[in-house]
Amino acid sequence: MNKYTIELKLHTLALCATDQDGVPNQFRLDGLMFQHWDFTWVCGHKAGAWLISSKIPADNFRKAVELFMDKLNAIVPKISLISQCYTEYTAQPFLVRKEGSDFGCFRWIKSCEAVGLYFSNEQLRALELLVKNKEFPREFFYYWNDMVNAIGYAAKLLLFFAALDSLEPNRKKRRAKYDEILGKELAEKVLKGNDRGIRHRLVHGNYFSQELDKENYLDLAYAKVIKYFNEKIFGDELITKKVKDPQRHSFGNNEGWQGFINLPEYKESGLKKLMNKCDEEGIDCLDVIAEPEGY
Repeated sequence: MNKYTIELKLHTLALCATDQDGVPNQFRLDGLMFQHWDFTWVCGHKAGAWLISSKIPADNFRKAVELFMDKLNAIVPKISLISQCYTEYTAQPFLVRKEGSDFGCFRWIKSCEAVGLYFSNEQLRALELLVKNKEFPREFFYYWNDMVNAIGYAAKLLLFFAALDSLEPNRKKRRAKYDEILGKELAEKVLKGNDRGIRHRLVHGNYFSQELDKENYLDLAYAKVIKYFNEKIFGDELITKKVKDPQRHSFGNNEGWQGFINLPEYKESGLKKLMNKCDEEGIDCLDVIAEPEGY
């Protein structure tokens, strides 16, 4: 069995200021090491991030990452409750190093500025039509605005369903409205009985995520709503379907890369040094390779 060292950057506003066994700003829990990403005695806690690391025995790197993430899933969301701070770890930089190998699997993530979308004559026409239209209650647009502004898959889905629910207050008639907008196949997945529907699972505590269900239902449902407005309300494609990454907002915008690299100089120093180098020089500084056989 192989042994892997895995490091991951945890993005959080919590400042790790523990003093476990006399060692400041870091602690161990369930085989994981947590430490503040950037701390100096002169400047204090500089970065809004932690470094989480562990040594994982596994048959291959994918299994090692799976075991590592299982540990994080059991601990990190609890940090969000206790610290009362924003905490995100599922789309953050990581480095996987196999013991005895000069290669590693690396994910580089860097925050970037949001890119806006033009509001042109077509969008103005759509707005004028919606202002005149009395079919849609204001609550629909309140929820829709909250959904676009939200961060997180489950939160967005819940607000999306709240927006659709507002279109038909009568619960007995609501399924027909879902069928009309989403189509019967997707509406069935959303409202399926026996506690199996997406909406019921979300509302009643059966945690739902894109990673677990292997399907991005938010993207599917969003596209259906845009199609409905264009075809049924506007009679023209006034909300363009060609937009890349719709529901844009000012927070959580990243650019990134993931793959295998040759990393002899980072075998000991790890993720922090690698991230600093990429931030300074760009990812072109990496010696990129194909996935090593048997890694």
